[in-house]
Amino acid sequence: MTQADLNRAVAEATGETISEIKHRGFQPLDLEPAEDDLEAMFIDWDELELRRNVAVVEQRLPRAVA
Repeated sequence: MTQADLNRAVAEATGETISEIKHRGFQPLDLEPAEDDLEAMFIDWDELELRRNVAVVEQRLPRAVA
């Protein structure tokens, strides 16, 4: 698909003029992610939750009974 085809298709779908779509700068997306971005695409929810989980009041650990 050429840039002109894309502009025409977006303009038709949105009801905007082709010149407005050109001004907004629509571009086709890459279907394959770059190798550098692979890690950024995944979230380790456990790690994130550990960083967010901050105690308001420090709690003491119970002493071990001997």
